[in-house]
Amino acid sequence: MAGRRLGGVIAGKERDNHTTYDNFPVVFCFSCSVWAEIDIFVLPFKNGIILPELSQNDRAYDMFKNLPVIETDRLRLRRLSMRDAGDVFEYASVPEVAEHVTWEYHRNLSDSLHYLRFITQQYEDGFPAPWGIVHKELGKLIGTIGYHVWSLQSRYGEVGYALGIDHWNKGYVTEAFGAVIRFGFENMKLNRVEATCKLPNTASEKVMIKCGLTFEGIMKQKLFAKGQYHDLKLYGITKEDWEKRKIGKN
Repeated sequence: MAGRRLGGVIAGKERDNHTTYDNFPVVFCFSCSVWAEIDIFVLPFKNGIILPELSQNDRAYDMFKNLPVIETDRLRLRRLSMRDAGDVFEYASVPEVAEHVTWEYHRNLSDSLHYLRFITQQYEDGFPAPWGIVHKELGKLIGTIGYHVWSLQSRYGEVGYALGIDHWNKGYVTEAFGAVIRFGFENMKLNRVEATCKLPNTASEKVMIKCGLTFEGIMKQKLFAKGQYHDLKLYGITKEDWEKRKIGKN
């Protein structure tokens, strides 16, 4: 499925890629293939005009345009590039990897190249896009993780991730997710981080719990993917609870 930027489709006046909605313009970015659904920036404006100098939005765009490298004990989180096509295809072509996500498994290398073209354009435009998860010892890309929703007004982000099947049950997603949560609270100035999973996806649920997120409820028919509606479990953690948890570990 081709990724494309969507102009104003919600009640409001279309202005390039911006739509005023409930007194806030919203930038939508359609995601494709291995990424998620709709990414949202909430942008302050005045009299229907997007303000030209916005420190919050400058920070948001700069972050994705210059996505920083995050190091953990075993992993390096970095920008994806077209050179990653072979590694992306290796994990994204496995049907089991795509079972609980919104995207279909990649049937050929062209699917992976298409995905990477979309993601690299997201970086260039300063829109939400994931980190690639690189296994340091192996020197190869084994998955992706990142904020596919970032609300600047409400200061929350939603994280999504995917990992190659050969690397399941080794704690890699927990390690990467913990680093991304820390980055969200310390660098993105978030007040809340959340994540969702389909009801049968107990492995993803365990990752969220290990990272300190708490179960907040089931969202009925929240997601439409692969021809049907899916209930999602919602997990979240606030900065206050994260800091308490961090202190408790010390």
